[in-house]
Amino acid sequence: MQTTMSLEKCANEKCSAVFTSLGEGKFFVFSISEPTIWSLPKGMRQKVLWLCDVCHKMFSLQVNQNTGEAEIVPLPCRKTA
Repeated sequence: MQTTMSLEKCANEKCSAVFTSLGEGKFFVFSISEPTIWSLPKGMRQKVLWLCDVCHKMFSLQVNQNTGEAEIVPLPCRKTA
Protein backbone atom coordinates (compact mmCIF):
# COMPACT_ATOMS: atom_id res chain seq x y z
CA MET A 1 0.00 0.00 0.00
CA GLN A 2 1.41 3.38 -0.95
CA THR A 3 0.85 6.53 1.10
CA THR A 4 1.04 10.16 0.16
CA MET A 5 1.72 12.82 2.79
CA SER A 6 0.88 16.51 2.76
CA LEU A 7 3.04 17.86 5.53
CA GLU A 8 4.61 20.99 4.17
CA LYS A 9 2.02 23.16 5.98
CA CYS A 10 -1.07 22.97 8.14
CA ALA A 11 -4.08 21.51 6.31
CA ASN A 12 -6.13 24.51 7.46
CA GLU A 13 -5.96 26.87 4.47
CA LYS A 14 -6.41 29.87 6.79
CA CYS A 15 -3.32 28.92 8.80
CA SER A 16 0.24 29.62 7.70
CA ALA A 17 2.00 27.22 10.12
CA VAL A 18 4.75 25.18 8.48
CA PHE A 19 5.51 21.60 9.46
CA THR A 20 8.88 21.40 11.21
CA SER A 21 8.89 18.29 13.43
CA LEU A 22 6.97 15.14 14.29
CA GLY A 23 6.21 16.25 17.85
CA GLU A 24 4.00 19.14 16.78
CA GLY A 25 0.35 19.09 15.81
CA LYS A 26 -1.70 16.06 14.82
CA PHE A 27 -1.60 13.70 11.84
CA PHE A 28 -4.70 12.42 10.08
CA VAL A 29 -4.47 9.31 7.90
CA PHE A 30 -7.29 8.67 5.45
CA SER A 31 -7.92 5.61 3.31
CA ILE A 32 -8.78 6.72 -0.19
CA SER A 33 -10.71 4.62 -2.66
CA GLU A 34 -10.18 6.78 -5.75
CA PRO A 35 -6.65 8.20 -5.82
CA THR A 36 -7.33 9.89 -9.17
CA ILE A 37 -9.72 12.31 -7.42
CA TRP A 38 -6.66 13.57 -5.51
CA SER A 39 -4.56 13.62 -8.71
CA LEU A 40 -2.51 10.77 -7.27
CA PRO A 41 -1.10 7.62 -8.90
CA LYS A 42 -3.51 4.68 -9.00
CA GLY A 43 -1.49 2.69 -6.42
CA MET A 44 -1.93 5.28 -3.64
CA ARG A 45 -4.37 4.18 -0.96
CA GLN A 46 -3.74 6.60 1.91
CA LYS A 47 -3.57 10.34 2.29
CA VAL A 48 -1.82 11.86 5.32
CA LEU A 49 -2.60 15.42 6.39
CA TRP A 50 -1.37 17.49 9.32
CA LEU A 51 -2.96 20.14 11.54
CA CYS A 52 -0.62 22.37 13.57
CA ASP A 53 -0.63 22.63 17.39
CA VAL A 54 -3.08 25.55 17.39
CA CYS A 55 -5.51 24.24 14.77
CA HIS A 56 -5.77 20.65 16.01
CA LYS A 57 -7.10 21.95 19.34
CA MET A 58 -10.01 23.65 17.55
CA PHE A 59 -10.57 21.50 14.46
CA SER A 60 -10.53 17.99 13.08
CA LEU A 61 -10.30 16.82 9.47
CA GLN A 62 -12.53 14.62 7.39
CA VAL A 63 -12.29 13.64 3.75
CA ASN A 64 -15.13 13.91 1.31
CA GLN A 65 -14.62 10.71 -0.71
CA ASN A 66 -16.72 12.08 -3.60
CA THR A 67 -14.71 15.25 -4.15
CA GLY A 68 -11.39 14.15 -2.67
CA GLU A 69 -11.22 17.29 -0.57
CA ALA A 70 -10.17 17.49 3.05
CA GLU A 71 -12.73 19.36 5.13
CA ILE A 72 -12.00 21.25 8.33
CA VAL A 73 -14.53 20.36 11.02
CA PRO A 74 -14.83 22.42 14.22
CA LEU A 75 -14.47 20.37 17.39
CA PRO A 76 -17.38 20.53 19.83
CA CYS A 77 -16.96 23.08 22.61
CA ARG A 78 -15.74 21.54 25.85
CA LYS A 79 -17.68 22.38 28.96
CA THR A 80 -15.63 23.31 32.00
CA ALA A 81 -16.65 22.23 35.48
